[in-house]
Amino acid sequence: MMSTFKSLGLAGIIFVLPLFASVVLPESSIASSLSAAENKEPKYKNVKTRKRASVGKTCAKALQRVTREEGPIDSALWSEARSMLNDIERLPNVCISDNEQSALWNLLGYVNYSMNDVPEASSYYRKVVEGVGTLPEIKLYTRSFLAKLYVIQEQYGLAVEQFEIWMDAAVVIGAEQRLMMAQLYYLFGRENEALEMTNLGIAEAEAKGIKLVDDFWKLQLSIYFQKKNYQKVKSLLEKLSKNNPDWVY
Repeated sequence: MMSTFKSLGLAGIIFVLPLFASVVLPESSIASSLSAAENKEPKYKNVKTRKRASVGKTCAKALQRVTREEGPIDSALWSEARSMLNDIERLPNVCISDNEQSALWNLLGYVNYSMNDVPEASSYYRKVVEGVGTLPEIKLYTRSFLAKLYVIQEQYGLAVEQFEIWMDAAVVIGAEQRLMMAQLYYLFGRENEALEMTNLGIAEAEAKGIKLVDDFWKLQLSIYFQKKNYQKVKSLLEKLSKNNPDWVY
C-alpha cells in the first residue's frame, strides 16, 4: 500500500526542525529568533500572541549541553545526543514542568527522526501535540509533521486524525496538504470528501495562478470512474491531454 503513496508523491517529505518555542536557552540564537517570531501576527486560528513560558535554569542547562550554543545537534553525535536526552527524561528533578517536558520531547522527536527511527520520533511528537505545556502554534505545526510520519508508517487512520485537527485550526492550507488529505480520504473510501478536497486545492491554485501537479486531476479521474460519471471523466481526460500533449490519455 505504501508503494501507492510513493507513486502519488507522498514520500518526499521535507523535515524542518520544530521550533524550540517552549524553550528559552539564555543568550542563544534560538531564543533570539523565537522572541522576534512571537511579535509577529499569529498565523493560526484562535492563537493570541502571549508571553512564552520559560524553562528553568536546571532544565535549560541540561538541554543546552545537548544542543550546544551554536544550535542544532551535530549529525555525528545523534546517538550520544539521544542517550543524553533519555537520561534527562529519566531524571526526576531536571525537566519537570509541562513546558520543560514538551521541549524535551520535541528534541527527542527531532533526534530520533534524524536517526531514521520514525516510530520513536512519532511517539515523542505525539507527546508534544498532546502536552499541556506546548504552545498552540508549535502544537499545530507538529501535528502536520506527525501526520506525515504516520503516512510513512502506513498508519493512515492516525494520519487522517492529525491532519483533520491541523486543518481545522490552520489558516493557510497548501496544495500539498490538500492532495495528501484527498488521497487519504480516497484510501478510506470517503470519495465525496476526497473530491471536495481536490476541488478546493484546484480552485485555490487557479485563483492564485499556480500550476498544479496532475495528481489532483488523476485522483478526480479515479473517483469519477468509480461513480460512473463518464461525462466528468471525458472532461478530465481532455484537460490532461491539453496540459500534457506528449502523454496518452
